[in-house]
Amino acid sequence: MVASGLGLSKTFNYVKEGELGIKLRFGKAKRDKNGSPRIIHPGFVMLIPFVDTLAKHHVRQQTIRFDKQEIMIRDGLIFSINAAVIFRVTDVYRALFEIEDLHNSIADISMGILRDVFTGRDHTNLSETKAISALLLEELKEKAQQWGVDFLQFNIIDCAPTSETAQIIVAKAGVMMKAQALDEMAERMGFRWSN
Repeated sequence: MVASGLGLSKTFNYVKEGELGIKLRFGKAKRDKNGSPRIIHPGFVMLIPFVDTLAKHHVRQQTIRFDKQEIMIRDGLIFSINAAVIFRVTDVYRALFEIEDLHNSIADISMGILRDVFTGRDHTNLSETKAISALLLEELKEKAQQWGVDFLQFNIIDCAPTSETAQIIVAKAGVMMKAQALDEMAERMGFRWSN
């Protein structure tokens, strides 16, 4: 009785809603007449015990969050950035077999792009989060176009200076305001700075 139950559990498997699967026979993907991997849709799947296995992957929209990433930007200041990548697997074969650990690979490449984009900017143009998000998404799509993934968004959720950086920015702004006030006063008095 136990053996027959065990045999049935190895004979039948299932793909859940929101997943797609590929049947493997002796470790190789089953293919259709055109040579394309045969995709298994949600429902029960019959497997030959010890011969077939079933590989599955989520195809629902997924999100990877990057919370409080401290990045040094071009002018040497450090900003804390929260971002998120939203994606969906469109090619389950590639997601399962052509990319090792898809989720971590997406996280790694996204963090690299995030750092590259931010280290090329200074603090005066970090408020343009929509433009930066669009640039991040474009770079990510270009670098990972062969991954069988549709990248939907790469959003900057928050971008703020660290407490030390905030103090430096305030101090710089104070110095600039004082310099501007001195320039205006000198101009009113008819004094010109020599070059």
